[in-house]
Amino acid sequence: MKTKRITALVLCMAVLFCTVFSLAVSSSAASLATLNGVYTVEEGKLTLTVSLGSNPGINTLVARLGYDSDALTLLSVTNGTVFSEANNGSMFEVNFANNPLVLYFEENSIGNITANGVVATLEFTVNEQKEDYGFKLTVDNDNTFGCGEGIVPVDVPFAEPTVKEFTVIPGDVNGDGKVNAVDGNLIKKIVLGSTTPTPAEQAASDLNGDGKVNAVDSNLLKKLILGA
Repeated sequence: MKTKRITALVLCMAVLFCTVFSLAVSSSAASLATLNGVYTVEEGKLTLTVSLGSNPGINTLVARLGYDSDALTLLSVTNGTVFSEANNGSMFEVNFANNPLVLYFEENSIGNITANGVVATLEFTVNEQKEDYGFKLTVDNDNTFGCGEGIVPVDVPFAEPTVKEFTVIPGDVNGDGKVNAVDGNLIKKIVLGSTTPTPAEQAASDLNGDGKVNAVDSNLLKKLILGA
């Protein structure tokens, strides 16, 4: 399982500052909310959870999420608890053909929602394992506001993640959730030096746990594939 973070900071006053991938932002403003995205990769599936924190009161939230559509195929988008029916909120249907995706949430009357928590959960199939899936989270400048506050301007600069955590299936070198001949061919390339492994590929290839990927690991993987 691999985890990265995406963070957008939303300020429902005159100025709003945003950032992604947990980039620190300092501001003297009093009402600062955070829109955080955390994703995990496990057994060929990627699950991204977008959460809202320190919410000062939002009527309409419109976010956009770009991603690498070659590496990922979107399976589902599920409304979370913040804009749920229980909070008199809703999420508009997402057009899967769009990239960036448009994530549109609103309070169904003329009030503001002040709840914190999950706003949406997105699931993808992983077509190609990568260190960077091209995620970029932004907030729509013209359509995010709190009742009584007016339009909220948004700036979301992009930043690379500084923390990368993951767990892997031993032998599942390409991260598709299966251990087969494809992984066997990939580990041979790693051993021969014809390809440079990502940290996740390196960890999945080191079957004997000695910190190296060599012929010993290749033979262990062959036995694993053959069921020996």
